[in-house]
Amino acid sequence: ASCWLGREKVPWREKLLCGAVSGVLSWMPAYPWDKMKTLWQTHPCRGDSLLFFMCEKIRQEGLVFLYRGFGATLVRAFPQTGMTIAMYDLTKRHL
Repeated sequence: ASCWLGREKVPWREKLLCGAVSGVLSWMPAYPWDKMKTLWQTHPCRGDSLLFFMCEKIRQEGLVFLYRGFGATLVRAFPQTGMTIAMYDLTKRHL
């Protein structure tokens, strides 16, 4: 518990960076599943299971397909999560 005693002294830009990095890292394992869920929901033939749909897409387009578009998500996630974490901490301190 003693490591949290100086949390108020952490500079705002470091909180911003930590939030941004954590957002990017959280998207790495989640992105393929989120992408497949979105494609499956908009697919006209939704009778197939998500797992079957994923296997078919990988067979047709390869494993690279799972992370296509990942860069754009990271460009959005980096500032979004950085600001969210930093502003949450700032607001929490002032309330």
